[in-house]
Amino acid sequence: MVKIGCCLPGKPFTPPNAEITPESPVEQIVAKCRYLISCGFDFTEYTAGGLASLSEEEFDQLVAENQKESLRIRAVNSLFPSTFTLSN
Repeated sequence: MVKIGCCLPGKPFTPPNAEITPESPVEQIVAKCRYLISCGFDFTEYTAGGLASLSEEEFDQLVAENQKESLRIRAVNSLFPSTFTLSN
């Protein structure tokens, strides 16, 4: 069965009809995931750099939120910064 995912926007983003603007990075990620799942996507994808920029406490909070309500972050992208050369 084919699953359709969508990459979360990396810049600040407030989903339509949001009552409040998320303040913390984790709140922003959670809001983005909820919105994409509500649009019908099977899973979400986020940037590796975005996850790496979270503090250990924020990352643990995101993991707990994912387990609690299944944000469905199943993939990451942008594993290599633009300064890293991949060709020989």
